[in-house]
Amino acid sequence: MNSTPFKVKLITYFFSLLLLTAGSLIYLQYYFSEKLAMQAGDQAFESILNNLHDFQKSQDRQSEAFLEIISTYPQLSQPVSLDEEYPLQTPFIKILSQNLNAYAIYWANLKGDFFEVINMHHSPLLYKQLKAPLNARWGIIKLSQDSDFKIKHYIFLDSNLNSIATRNEATDYKAYLRHWFVGAQNNRGVTRSAPYLFQHLQLYGITYSKFIRSQQVVVAVDYTNSEIENLLKQAKPSKDSYIFMFNENAELLMDSNGNRETAEKVNTSLQLYEQLKPLLNKSSGAKPQEITVNNRRYLARFVNTDAQQEHRLNLAMLIPMNDLTEPYRAQIQLSLLVALIILLILIPLIFLFARNLTRPIEALMNENYKIQHRQFDQVKLIETPIKELDRLSRSLVEMSNSIQQYQYSQTKLLDSIIKLVADAIDAKSPYTGGHCKRVPELAFMLLDAANTDSKTFKDFRFEDPDEIRSFHIGAWLHDCGKIVTPEHVVDKATKLETIYNRIHEIRTRFEVLWRDADIVYLQARLDGESTELAEQQRQATRDRLQEEFAFIASTNIGGEFLDEQDQERLKKIGKQTWQRHFNKNLGLSEEEQLRSSPDNHLPATESLLADKPEHFINRYHFDYEDYQAHGFKEPVPQYLYNLGELTNLGIARGTLNDEERFKIKEHVMMTIKMLEKLPFPQEYKNIIRYAGTHHETLDGKGYPRQLAAEDLSIPERIMSIADIFEALTAADRPYKPAKTLSQALQIMSFMRDDNHIDADLFALFIESGVYLEYAQAYLQPEQIDEINPADYIEK
Repeated sequence: MNSTPFKVKLITYFFSLLLLTAGSLIYLQYYFSEKLAMQAGDQAFESILNNLHDFQKSQDRQSEAFLEIISTYPQLSQPVSLDEEYPLQTPFIKILSQNLNAYAIYWANLKGDFFEVINMHHSPLLYKQLKAPLNARWGIIKLSQDSDFKIKHYIFLDSNLNSIATRNEATDYKAYLRHWFVGAQNNRGVTRSAPYLFQHLQLYGITYSKFIRSQQVVVAVDYTNSEIENLLKQAKPSKDSYIFMFNENAELLMDSNGNRETAEKVNTSLQLYEQLKPLLNKSSGAKPQEITVNNRRYLARFVNTDAQQEHRLNLAMLIPMNDLTEPYRAQIQLSLLVALIILLILIPLIFLFARNLTRPIEALMNENYKIQHRQFDQVKLIETPIKELDRLSRSLVEMSNSIQQYQYSQTKLLDSIIKLVADAIDAKSPYTGGHCKRVPELAFMLLDAANTDSKTFKDFRFEDPDEIRSFHIGAWLHDCGKIVTPEHVVDKATKLETIYNRIHEIRTRFEVLWRDADIVYLQARLDGESTELAEQQRQATRDRLQEEFAFIASTNIGGEFLDEQDQERLKKIGKQTWQRHFNKNLGLSEEEQLRSSPDNHLPATESLLADKPEHFINRYHFDYEDYQAHGFKEPVPQYLYNLGELTNLGIARGTLNDEERFKIKEHVMMTIKMLEKLPFPQEYKNIIRYAGTHHETLDGKGYPRQLAAEDLSIPERIMSIADIFEALTAADRPYKPAKTLSQALQIMSFMRDDNHIDADLFALFIESGVYLEYAQAYLQPEQIDEINPADYIEK
């Protein structure tokens, strides 16, 4: 887990607290600023809504007033004539002149007559749509019985009401079928239509119409939304605000950024409205709310402009939040500046406070570091005015003393256990003598010499207490694997020895052959043969048997090299037979019976010497994968033990066969495995290396891992020399005589020449006098002969 210094944490906490306080205050200011901004936006919307309500009410009253006046005209029932001026022309023009917001006034009856006066100044588009002269002030449209209502007759008047142009166009227009006519018929008062697209202007507007029942005619006036659009433009709270008016079907009627000329026209307002449209049905918008459209935040309100009308108009307003909060951002920026100044002032004060607080803590950490590295004698009390830290310091000192005492007792206990194991191994067999005790002594002598050498090993220093301790433990436990090595293998002094020396079995078989020779002699006497000849034959057989047994007994000792001629003689001797009359499987253990073959035919002819199936003990439950995983490279024999008589007597040198030699070498592997099971701390990680490499050689042919020179450290090479010299000079080995100093050093020089041991260390071993110091302490006086050190040092 990643950690942070206390000073940094403390400063961070101070800064965090300060920033949190300043940030909270600024946030609250920002929050309430947004609230105020939203309230301002809501008030702007309410103002627009009120103005729109007032405008609509004014327009409703005005329209109702002059439609009521028109309804009193007596000429309303008169049909339209194409050749004559219609009586309502002058009154209609007068009304439009007085009400510039009105676009047109028209009259129609149920027969199809239609009369309309259009204010041409209402929009420049009218001149193009109606194909009127540019100086036309008024436009007149008539539909009359004179043309069977199939001709729409246009008359254009100038400002003096003089006709300046006329034209006709075919039409199927039926005024009495239009929505404004039908709606007025079904209503006794003035009817206001829903907004719709005017034919000539291509702009949205509304129609006020009234059905005069006494005359059976309808009088109507049209208003475009231009006045409302102007009202919305002027009422925009900011430049980038948008106000939309739409009907109950969410169709856009107008917006605050200009007339909506065609449904196909695409501009920013329409794009924004299309993004906004899905939200219109999800919220009533009665309260201001914040929405995001096109990744921009807006304050939004949606409301119906006149809930009492049949055709309701709806209003939506979007104000960018940036526009609303702009007046307050300056205040927030000022607050940030003040907070920054305060922060800059507090920074040195915080650092000063943190330093005074963390200084004793850092000192305590240093003391804790000493405890961590077991430097208990150097732990001291830290003076500090902070009570808790003072108590902690005293506690650290007390804890250090306690740990030191405990570690000392544990070290003594571990050393006792280690020496106990070493004593047990040495006591297990007299063939190892005091090997486990003497090797550490010799190894430390040579290690001290290398540590103080100023020549070859001037760059080598082995002074770390943990490393020295590791070397100490490794040296004492270097042969701990022998605790599982069978004694009869370690102690094997003759070739036929297992748990006991099987030469006695062979001698017994020779006794049987001796007896057979007597039987042959006696049988010859009974058969009447010459007594002298029979005696000669018996004596010859006896002499041969004595000589052959003496040869086998001598071979069993293993003191001399057994050449091929001797091995052939051994096989020849072993081919002699004798008769066995007893079942060989009686009295055997269960394991021996599993190895033995059935014995169904008696008497049985047996060879004097043989390698029988029961002599080969299989290797069970051997984990080859684990063997390879440990890096062991020593070839593993097929059998655990080979007790074959011919095989063992035929050993060319020494007394151990391949299986027993592997069992002996296996003690190093068991040393490594046993030590791997122990939970050594990290500083003792080299113990296994020091204990498990003393049989490796520099040429890479040692065991168990066949490590080469580059794989072996100086302490490991020291262990090899100490192990070899002790084994050569040990005087407490019953199976071999101890070597003198000259003999041991001569053998080791050969090993140096064969690149088995380190030449420089061997030279240091002699030059430093370690060999002599050890000899005087542990060798017998007769072993310490005079030598010339230069004879054994490589030239």
